[in-house]
Amino acid sequence: MIRVIGMIVVIAGLIAPASGSAPGRVEFTSLDAVSGWISSYRAKPDPARLPAAVRALSQFGAFKDVESSGVYVGFVAGVISANPDRAEELIGKTLPMAPADQWVIVRAIAYSGHPAWKELLRKFMPRLPQRQAMIDKYLEGKLPTLDEIPLEKKSPGLWEKVSGPFRSDTPAKPAIETTFDRSPELLDTLWGYYFGTGSYGPIARIISLLPWSIDRDSVDKLTVGSMAKYTLASNATRDPALLTFLSAQTS
Repeated sequence: MIRVIGMIVVIAGLIAPASGSAPGRVEFTSLDAVSGWISSYRAKPDPARLPAAVRALSQFGAFKDVESSGVYVGFVAGVISANPDRAEELIGKTLPMAPADQWVIVRAIAYSGHPAWKELLRKFMPRLPQRQAMIDKYLEGKLPTLDEIPLEKKSPGLWEKVSGPFRSDTPAKPAIETTFDRSPELLDTLWGYYFGTGSYGPIARIISLLPWSIDRDSVDKLTVGSMAKYTLASNATRDPALLTFLSAQTS
């Protein structure tokens, strides 16, 4: 429960009016400074500052805990997605990076939805030597992209249970184990993607989690659903455009 509360605080700390003014063009001097820039980014996008922000986040230890880094991974992925023609340049300027933090760049590229994300991973593989195994897994489909992650693990149907011995020997694609109900940090990732793009695609996916907020049969779903409800309400009270979108979805 302490970890969940901590994740909610991270999201709440990034909430700011969409009309907030962007900070001056100076290097980031604290984690709060980076968070403030991220929160107002969609009002006045400035992708040229992304490399400096990533380097600052790494310096301040923001990537040490995978479970609390989702919002930052999502933001980097979102900026890459929104700037496909500059993606290679922006990624290149974030490097070199501490070996322990290189996973952030790999995952952000894979989560970005960039039309050439696999080519970007291959191009930067030599500069991400500590994460070559991770890159290989994304390229081979053994790790899912953000769009591929299901809300929950699908239970096998009757036919799947009884037909196992009679199936072809053709190797099946590895099952995707990551799901939203078991990975609360993915909610943070969707918010980060929204902050980096202003796109309502990730918001629509967060809305799809709301029914879990009254699910009493699964603690995991109840936790994620409640977090989704809280963060949507908190953001909407400070973001008129988001409030309008949410009102349209529920009317």
